[in-house]
Amino acid sequence: MGATNGQHSPHLQEQLFTPKRDYEFPFKTTLSFHKVVELWNTDDGNPTSIRTLLVDRVNEELEKYPSFRGPIENVKDLDVPYDVAALFFGIVMSQAEKQHSLIGIYRPFMESVFTTPGYQRLFLANEGKRSYRSKVDDSTMSWGKAVMAYSAILEKFYGVDIAFEYPMINMVEDPDTGLTRWFKMEANSNYADIVLHGELPELSDEDIYQIRSNITDIDLLMELMPPERFEFQGFIIFRAVEVTDSEVLSELKRRLIDRESIVSGGHFAEMEDLLRSYLRAPDARLGLTVFHTDEDGGKPEYGSKLGNSFIFHSVENYSCDEFLTDVYEHICKIRDVVLVYDLQKKQNPGPVDEELLRQGVRNLCVIPLYADGTLIGMLELASETPGAIDGLKALKLREVVPLFITALQRNLDEMDNRIQALIKEKCTAIHPAVEWRFRRAALNQLNSPQAETGVIELEPIAFEEVYPLYGLSDIRNSSDKRNASIQEDLLAQLHLGRAIVECSQRAKAMPFLDKLVYQIRLLEERITDGLSSGDELEIYEFLHTEVEQLFPQLEQFSPEVHDHIVEYREALDPDLGVVYNKRKEFEESVMTITDTISTDMDYEQEKAQEVYPHYFERYKTDGVDHSLYVGASINRDEDFNLMYLKNFRLWQLMFTCRIAKKLEDIKPSLKVPLDVAHLILVQDNPLAIRFRYDEKHFDVDGAYNVRYEIMKKRIDKARVIGTHERLTQPGKIAIVYSQAKEAAEYMQYIKYLQSIEYIDDEIEDLEIEPLQGIQGLRALRVSVNQQFGEARQPIVDEAVATISRLQVQA
Repeated sequence: MGATNGQHSPHLQEQLFTPKRDYEFPFKTTLSFHKVVELWNTDDGNPTSIRTLLVDRVNEELEKYPSFRGPIENVKDLDVPYDVAALFFGIVMSQAEKQHSLIGIYRPFMESVFTTPGYQRLFLANEGKRSYRSKVDDSTMSWGKAVMAYSAILEKFYGVDIAFEYPMINMVEDPDTGLTRWFKMEANSNYADIVLHGELPELSDEDIYQIRSNITDIDLLMELMPPERFEFQGFIIFRAVEVTDSEVLSELKRRLIDRESIVSGGHFAEMEDLLRSYLRAPDARLGLTVFHTDEDGGKPEYGSKLGNSFIFHSVENYSCDEFLTDVYEHICKIRDVVLVYDLQKKQNPGPVDEELLRQGVRNLCVIPLYADGTLIGMLELASETPGAIDGLKALKLREVVPLFITALQRNLDEMDNRIQALIKEKCTAIHPAVEWRFRRAALNQLNSPQAETGVIELEPIAFEEVYPLYGLSDIRNSSDKRNASIQEDLLAQLHLGRAIVECSQRAKAMPFLDKLVYQIRLLEERITDGLSSGDELEIYEFLHTEVEQLFPQLEQFSPEVHDHIVEYREALDPDLGVVYNKRKEFEESVMTITDTISTDMDYEQEKAQEVYPHYFERYKTDGVDHSLYVGASINRDEDFNLMYLKNFRLWQLMFTCRIAKKLEDIKPSLKVPLDVAHLILVQDNPLAIRFRYDEKHFDVDGAYNVRYEIMKKRIDKARVIGTHERLTQPGKIAIVYSQAKEAAEYMQYIKYLQSIEYIDDEIEDLEIEPLQGIQGLRALRVSVNQQFGEARQPIVDEAVATISRLQVQA
């Protein structure tokens, strides 16, 4: 039988149980107690049973109220005192049930007749009117009850078991606590019956098939089985069974599927209400903190609030270390649940404890949220009432924790995607050593109020007090050799073109062809002495428009001309359409050199990052130059010692020695033998670097530090003072410095490298000609020993061991 004000799960109700139109319940229903009266007057064969002893008393009372014996169409006509009704209904419920259970007696599909005190208090507290809530409207409820009524008719009169179930879950606000509670309404229809008026409508097999296929189509059911033929008599007993825990868990799961659930204020408040009902804690407050770990999934670096948080009540982000001394120490270190009965009684409270007390928090429960062994957040529950959340209630949260972990992990994944997209948009590729700083900037921006307006501007990113290292391996005279290769290719193509025209002129003497030969010879003579700006484009344009355009006509002059044209075309590069032999050999040689340097440097960089995190960048042109910055501000742990700087300086010098030897070893295999000169620039004073969003790279920051950047750009062209000699020389390393202590430090490294035969004995200490705006530079210049053996361990390992030994000696 049906029930009043049942509900479905929202998705089921919306998708399956949506009526086509508004409906009113179509059947006549009558309140009747005849089955109970019959039961009272049936001898149970036990003369000492309570029911037998009360039969006379009950019948005596029933004589006073004859309405009990006949059908009642209007419940208002049943004017019976509560104690008499309670006595009467003693046959269907025990005394204990009447006192403690939530039970209501209803006219079939209609209003209540009798309720226990508890049921009345919760469900009919509004002067007898319903005080509970349903997620379906009255029309949908009437439609659902009609479907259930027809299901009962089909089962009784036609033997068709539809087995239609209409879930009945009602929500009610507890008047004592103000908390929402959920109850499942279990119906007992043993005391109800269906009465047929007139003849039973006949149903064919096709009708039954249509009904089974369209059981929720009320219009079809009313057409086949007119509702005036059936009447529901008797009463229904509803027992309310609390299902708050299961409903809260189901509702939380449904809500946490929504990505806005933990970031939207409104949704967050709704989840807070759900948890209050689940824990039976009216003043409980929900907080949720997300931890953003490093890119390797290591320890949490920063935390931020989602929806609400107590520790991040007044700030957007905290470093994890900032609250390790407070109640959250268990979370980050001991990895345990924090449960504080009364925060006010905690000894030696920390700054976070004091902030919580200022917020009125006395009782606190904090649960760590782990995903794949990584701490990703904290679930916080707080109350102004000491002990409101105790150990038993904390145990109940075990069912909730997996739901929040799933939602939080999804939020982190989505945030990570947004951060990566923002970094990619604003900064392109970022070196892993400083990516943490860009992630923090992106996170701050995405969590800021400005993000809601669509304005995305990352905060300035700078690293203060970092020590720079700069090195350059430059191919000597690369511009001259590139021009020479271009010159050779141009001359080769001009010679081939001239051969075609001359052969054509011999086959058919034409003044026009004589003029064309003359033009080609002039170009050959012009570029034989050297190329000028624009010569290359001019010659290619001339050959294409003045010579190659004639090939279709010229190749018909003679077979010899045809052969020359074939030779010309075969000499052209298939992709570029020009003669590209010498330049290709030069470019391949340059690429071999730069790839060799870059590959070895990248390998060594991976090892060096393990020693101490630092920012590193390199650029390939006609050679490879690199910049390295190291300091406490780049390393998140801010644990920096000058030993690391010395280690990187020695590492850089050792690597330069090894690469100089390697390049000399591969030189015979190059199609164009090229010499490489090496330079290292020493800067002992720290400086600041700032990321330039417009140029998408780091640059020195501040007017004073610009001098260093100027030196980097000009030093490779420097000459030794009083000579015309370039400072950088093939096979040698020039170490440029400006302070005597810098030279003294590098002399230690040079002596060491001489002892292991990396460097020859000769050491030059040279004064450098003043550069534009820069004076007072000097350089140590050493020759790399081309005979030292292959390294037996990574350079960085050897450098670390050496620096440690030099530190001890000092």
